[in-house]
Amino acid sequence: MTAVGKILVFINLVFSLIVAALVVTVYMAQTRWAAELKKSDDTNKVLVASNRAFEEQLGQVQKAAADEVATTKAAQKKAEDERDFQAGMVKERDGQLLQLRTRGTAGDALTTASQVEATRRQADTEKLRETLKKETDENARLVNDSNKMRDRAVAAEIQFKAVTERADRMEKEMQRLAKENSVLKANLGGSAVARRGAGQRNPPPENVEGLIKSYDPASGLMTITIGTDAGVNKGNTMEVFRIASVASQSKYLGTIRIVEAGHNYAVGQPVGRMLAPPQAGDKVASRILGS
Repeated sequence: MTAVGKILVFINLVFSLIVAALVVTVYMAQTRWAAELKKSDDTNKVLVASNRAFEEQLGQVQKAAADEVATTKAAQKKAEDERDFQAGMVKERDGQLLQLRTRGTAGDALTTASQVEATRRQADTEKLRETLKKETDENARLVNDSNKMRDRAVAAEIQFKAVTERADRMEKEMQRLAKENSVLKANLGGSAVARRGAGQRNPPPENVEGLIKSYDPASGLMTITIGTDAGVNKGNTMEVFRIASVASQSKYLGTIRIVEAGHNYAVGQPVGRMLAPPQAGDKVASRILGS
């Protein structure tokens, strides 16, 4: 074989190796984008389910408040009718007593009988007055209960507004995730694009996660539970976020930069202002969805 043939064979081998490396790179990029897309879809499903649960809870609170208000109004109406009836009876007995007293001059016997009847009717009137007083007190209690029910209805309305605001925030989050899904789907068939803020962030090469072990508010420094054994080195940036059992309480806190790293720990300080003070147990990761 001539020297030119040998050179051509060598060049062919080099090109084959380059093509193989490009195929492996494209395959790894597509695999990584597919995993990110699946994670985004799972997050969307969780947000939709949480939103539905909030809407059902809101309907139950409104129905319970309406039922309580209706029951209280019915009881108050009944008490007012009973009070009016008792007041009418007292007025009628007072009129009859006045008539008996007017006819008292007709004679001693009639006067005596009238006095007895008047005494009896007066006793009946006192009983009616006591009954009326009890009904009035009961009505006052019902009015007080009605006010309490009204306060509960106001509280329910406030809760309704809070739930509505949380639903709005969740809807905006879902819209944001939908936009990010569109970006991920568009990038599955092409080459990887530079992430936002790449000039400021320097995440570890591997996707690693850990927890905040301690935080010093005075210095702003925090210790995390992963270090160089996990691929976290001095100068890397990590994302800090909080995962709560209630979806609306979960939040992104900010970015930290590693200033010291050991085998199984690292020390970070905030990059810029944190959205909320970190706490022990908050999560740190090299990247989060959408970062």
